[in-house]
Amino acid sequence: MRRLPALGVLVLAGAVGLSASATANARISILDDDAPSIARAVGLQPDGGAGLGVADGAFQISTKPAALPAAYRISRVRADDLVGRDATGMADVLRAGIRASGARRVVIDELGPGFRGEDGDDLAAALTVLSRERVSSASTEVRSRRVHVYVGDPGALLTDPAWAGARVALGRAGGVWLRTTPDSGPWTASQWLTWPAETARLLSRAGVSTLRAHVLMGAGDQDLAWRLARTGSTCAVLASGPGAQRLGTGITAFVARFRAVMPPTSTKRSPECLTTPVVDDATAAALEDAAEREVTGLTIPPLLTPPLVIGEPAQLAVRVGADPLGLAAAAGLTPEEVWDTGALQLVVQYPGAAVTVPVEGDGTARVEFIPGLPGPVTMSLTLSSDLADRLAGADTGVAAELIPALRRVGSTVLVTRAVETPGAWSITIPIAPTGGAPGDPVVQVITPPV
Repeated sequence: MRRLPALGVLVLAGAVGLSASATANARISILDDDAPSIARAVGLQPDGGAGLGVADGAFQISTKPAALPAAYRISRVRADDLVGRDATGMADVLRAGIRASGARRVVIDELGPGFRGEDGDDLAAALTVLSRERVSSASTEVRSRRVHVYVGDPGALLTDPAWAGARVALGRAGGVWLRTTPDSGPWTASQWLTWPAETARLLSRAGVSTLRAHVLMGAGDQDLAWRLARTGSTCAVLASGPGAQRLGTGITAFVARFRAVMPPTSTKRSPECLTTPVVDDATAAALEDAAEREVTGLTIPPLLTPPLVIGEPAQLAVRVGADPLGLAAAAGLTPEEVWDTGALQLVVQYPGAAVTVPVEGDGTARVEFIPGLPGPVTMSLTLSSDLADRLAGADTGVAAELIPALRRVGSTVLVTRAVETPGAWSITIPIAPTGGAPGDPVVQVITPPV
């Protein structure tokens, strides 16, 4: 089947779907589970309270028997039904899914690796086709707005250049649902704080409502998930309406938290949000400067030691300085408080192996090893992502609000890294001897003299 050229797809970003009816931006919560679980969600709850229903913005993925009226049942299209088709073929499948649904809505399950590259471009083009068609003669809403998308790997989707077409498609869809418990496991606190807000930002840049961004709760601790969903910038996305996927008997706990947290749709109130410590601009700038040192490196005085000898124990003391990266000064801490976080490590690579040691409070790292081969010994300083949390005076994983601060200070190095892998990014700064270049040997290992 013929594909549309990718070039003609991307220039239309954000040009469709802006005249949809007001109901398109109303709160919506998708219940995606087996029939018995959805019946539990909408029926009388164990505490005697009402289950979720139309008044809560609830829709269900179609099941037999159904639990909600026909007008609130959404059909599903698998990714395999779309990947490999051209834009016209994709539009045909999505159009058929919309028509087959009582709600006149369809969910793509899910936007995975198959939509990298050309297939993502064609999906964006397919939604452009649907943006020219009204849902019905009595509606002003276009069909593209009735297409919802599940996303299982937001980090790659938000950052990988190969996903450019898929990102355009998200801006044209009616809803973007982030799976918070994908196959790789439940989100960490850092991922919760990063991916929903970044998805909303993507939609905003495309000129469409951030109310199209949603989180899709999965199996696991519902109290924890809802607490994370209410924290920091993620809370604004929670207000769009959370969904539930594959919860089984856990859907009762989901309904209980929904009732406790979500205000009635008849009001304009948002869920009660929880605050989180944030990294200030000065600290963000210092982290950005540290990341830029990956290119320029960090120089140290030459080690006053003869060449190391194969088979003989080596003991090195490496002085990197009290505050060589300016992190302590930026965060208002003493150098000892920064080094003692344990989030900075010295990595010593020698022929055939490597050893990692902490940098002590005085800015010195002490290394012991026995070299087994001749060759160069190189060193680098690594900063782990939880350093941002320590500098913000927060527990590990809750200072992911670092990203807005990085943008304010004009970060060019860290933002993409922090969005792709929240809470797992690192900075690696090569150490060079004075007068040397990054990556130069700090000392040599030689064979034993004869």
